[in-house]
Amino acid sequence: MTNNQMTNKRPTNSPSFKQAIAKHFDSLAKDRPAWFTRNQTYHEQILQVCRQFLHPDARVIELGCSTGQLLAALNPHYGLGVDMSAASIQEAQALYPQLEWLHADVENLPADERLAQRFDLIIIEDLMGFLQDIQLFLTTIKKLSHSRTRIVISTWNWLWEPILRFGEQIHLKAPDLMLRENWISANAVQNFLNLSGYTTLTLQPGLLLPYKIPLLSGLINSLSYAPLFRRLTLLSILVAAKEVDKPKTDCSVSVVIPTRNEVGNIAALVERLPEMGTHTELIFVDGNSRDGTVEEIQRIIRANPDRDIKFLPQTPPNIQDHTPNLMLKLGKGDAVRKGFQMATGDILMILDSDISVAPEDMPKFYDALITGKGRFANGTRFVYAQERSAMRRLNRFGNVFFSVTFSWLLGQHITDTLCGTKVLFKRDYDAIAANRARFGDFDPFGDFDLLFGAAWLGYKLIDVPVRYAARTYGQSKVRVSSHGPLLIRMSLIALRHFKINPLLTGKHSTHASEFQAEP
Repeated sequence: MTNNQMTNKRPTNSPSFKQAIAKHFDSLAKDRPAWFTRNQTYHEQILQVCRQFLHPDARVIELGCSTGQLLAALNPHYGLGVDMSAASIQEAQALYPQLEWLHADVENLPADERLAQRFDLIIIEDLMGFLQDIQLFLTTIKKLSHSRTRIVISTWNWLWEPILRFGEQIHLKAPDLMLRENWISANAVQNFLNLSGYTTLTLQPGLLLPYKIPLLSGLINSLSYAPLFRRLTLLSILVAAKEVDKPKTDCSVSVVIPTRNEVGNIAALVERLPEMGTHTELIFVDGNSRDGTVEEIQRIIRANPDRDIKFLPQTPPNIQDHTPNLMLKLGKGDAVRKGFQMATGDILMILDSDISVAPEDMPKFYDALITGKGRFANGTRFVYAQERSAMRRLNRFGNVFFSVTFSWLLGQHITDTLCGTKVLFKRDYDAIAANRARFGDFDPFGDFDLLFGAAWLGYKLIDVPVRYAARTYGQSKVRVSSHGPLLIRMSLIALRHFKINPLLTGKHSTHASEFQAEP
C-alpha cells in the first residue's frame, strides 16, 4: 500500500453516510469526556502545537469539535466549536458554557453570524478521515482565516490501523474506526493544502507510544523525530497558513474523451462536464465502436448546438470496417494524441469515457494549472476510498507497484501513474511531442508518454485526488496479461534514461531550471 492509501472501500458520496456518522457520534456523546481523559497523552500532542499560536485575544475555532474537551483545554479568549453531532454539541454546551457551540456540517457551513468573523487559529483534529471532499473543505474554510491565521491539522498513520482496532476491542480507544472512510497521510494532506491555496509551515510527528508508562514512554518517544521512527508515529501534525491570492489568467480548455463502445455514457459525460475557463471544447475520439457510440455522439452534438462538441474517428471509416482489432493495437494513447492534435484550447485534458472519474472534478485540474501549483496535473485514485469493484485487486497491486517505481525513476512523487485523467498546457504538450522519439512510440495508454516527457523537461507534476467509481456501463479495456509486460518494458526505458544514462554521462536528464521559470 502507498502511504496515503486507506483500507476501507465504502463509497461516501451520499447523505446516508453523513447521517450514519452523526448517529454514531450522538451515541458516544455522553462517554466522550471520559475517553478524552483516558487518552490525554494523545490529545496533549495537539494541544502543545496549538498553544504556540495563542495570545490573550486569540479567537479559535475547532471544526469537528466533538464534546469540546480540546477547545476548552486551550481556554481561548473566544472559542467556537462546530460539529455535526447534535448530542455532542449539547454535551459541550452543558460542560463549557463559556464557549460558543454550533451544530453544523463542517463541509456545508451555514450562514451563521459567528462564522462571518476571522479566527486566529483553526483546529482540525482527526477529521480528515470523515470528509467527502477535502480540497473543497479546505478551500471553503479560507473565509474563516486572515493572513496571520494558523491551521493545525492532525492526521493518523494507516500503519496503526490494526493496533487501533485492537485498542477499540479492549476499550482503550473510542470505537470510531468503523466509520473512518479515509486514511490520509501527511504527504496527502500537504498536497491538499497546496491545491487549496495554503502553505505548510511545519510538519511534525506525534508520539510512538501515546500512553504514559513510567520510564518506557520517555525512552520510546525520544525516538519519534529519528528519520526512520518518525514514519511509524501514530499521527502527524501539520501547521499551515493561507497563501496570498495570486492573480490568475483564465485559459481556454480542450477536453479529449477517447471512446470505444461507451454508448451508455456519452449523454452523462456532456451533461456533467462543467464549462471551464474562457471556453470549453469537447473532442470525442472514437476507436471503432460497434454499440452505437458514434451515433450517440452525433445525436448529442445536434442536441447541444450551444456547446463546442467535436467528433473524430480514430481511423478512417474504410479501415475501421475491415480491421476491428486495429483499435486494440493503437490503444488510447493514439486516440489522445490525435485529439490533442485537433484541440484548440490553451489547456488540454484527458477524461475517460467510463465516468469512473467524475466529470465534475475537472475544474480542480484546471485550477491546479492556472494557479501555478504544477505544470502537469495527474489524477490519483489512491487517496479517497474507492467504490467496491471499481478496481480489481491485481490491478490495484500493479498500480501501486508502478507508482512507487516511477516516483523513484522520475524523481517526482506520483501516487497513480495509470489514472486516465491528465491535464497540461498545450504549449507544454507540444514540447513533449517534439521529444517523443527519445522514449519511443509504443505506449498504448498514453500515460507514460506524457509522464516521461513532462519529467524529462523538468515540469512540476502535481497529484489531484479524485474519487474513483465503478463502471455503470461497458467494460474495462485494460488487460493485465498483455499490458503488464509493456509496463515493465516502460520501466526499463525510464531506468535507462533517468538513472543509468545520467550516471554514465554525468549529465542530469531534466532541464528544470530552463522550464520551471515559465508561467
